[in-house]
Formats: sequence, structure tokens, C-alpha cells
Amino acid sequence: MNEDIKKLALEALELQKKVKLDQEKLQNIKEKIIKLSESKNSSYSVNLLAGTVRVTKSKKLISYLLDSKEFDKLDLQNKKKLLQIRINGKKVLKLKFALQPDEYKTLLTQKLVPEELKKLVSERERKPFYVSIILEKKLIKEKITEDEIDQIFNYSKDDEEEIDDDKEEDLYDILSNPSRVFEEINEDDENDN
Repeated sequence: MNEDIKKLALEALELQKKVKLDQEKLQNIKEKIIKLSESKNSSYSVNLLAGTVRVTKSKKLISYLLDSKEFDKLDLQNKKKLLQIRINGKKVLKLKFALQPDEYKTLLTQKLVPEELKKLVSERERKPFYVSIILEKKLIKEKITEDEIDQIFNYSKDDEEEIDDDKEEDLYDILSNPSRVFEEINEDDENDN
């Protein structure tokens, strides 16, 4: 595998770990703010130099969600019956429509899509690849371990004799301070240009 991709993957993994840890810390702080706000009767804001933290009082403490997959499994007669339920003239259930992309594409290639539908559908191009970073829940920590570095670079103890001191130092630098290493790589690239 391309070494540049491995280095970027390592940097992405480290950053994702930090983001995950920060998200957990942020969620804990939000929970503490909510707990300390329970005695308040209305929404409020905390204005700070860098920005504002808005604490909004919920209007409804319970929400209801329809299991649309289970609703889809009902027979047509029961669906119609449930769709007729009204209170004070308002329907309890609303119909929502979703586009079936594969079927739409088939009709589009066959030029069978009505103009009215074409006007309602927007087309977006996607990137050829997506990058996902999957963290092991047990391994979320501040720094990446030496074993993880070895695994990323396919290094094993049997290969130890073949690695010269410079490569070992590079590996240590990536382990201990990946951001500095990537800054040096960027500087080298700029100097080459």
C-alpha cells in the first residue's frame, strides 16, 4: 500500500480518536449543564468572549416516533384505517414519499420518467470513494500505541534487524508526535517545489 496513504490514514485515525474523546467530553459537559439548569423555568444564554452557549428549555419532554418499517408491513386496509384517524380535524398520521433511486434510474435510462417527476428530483454527483474511520471502543485513547503503529506499517519483531536506525526514529516520531512529522513532510514538499 502507498506509504503516503498509510501516513494520512494514521493521522486521520489519531484525529478521529481525539474527536471521539472530545465529543464524549462535550456530551458530559452538556449533561452537567442540563443538570445544573433543572431549577430554571426558561431558556437562557451564557455569553462568552468566544461565543455563546444557549441552553434551551424543552417544550415537550416526550416525543413520539412512528416505526415506518412496521407500518409498511401492515395490509392496505389497516393502513387506510390508521390514515383516517383525526383529532380536531387534523390527521394523526401524515404520508411521506421517498424516491427509490434504483427504480428511478432504470426509468430514467429508459426515458420513461414523467416531466412532473423529473422537476421534483435533483441529482447529485458523489465522490468515487468514501473514507470511514472505525475506532475500537476499547482502544479509544489519547495516543496511538506502538502495536498499532507496527500493524499499520506491517512491522513485526522478526523484521527488527532489517530496519535501520533512521526508519526506527521515523516510526518513533510518528508514534510520539504525528503532527510534527506531517508538518516536516509538508515543509519538505514545499522546499522541493
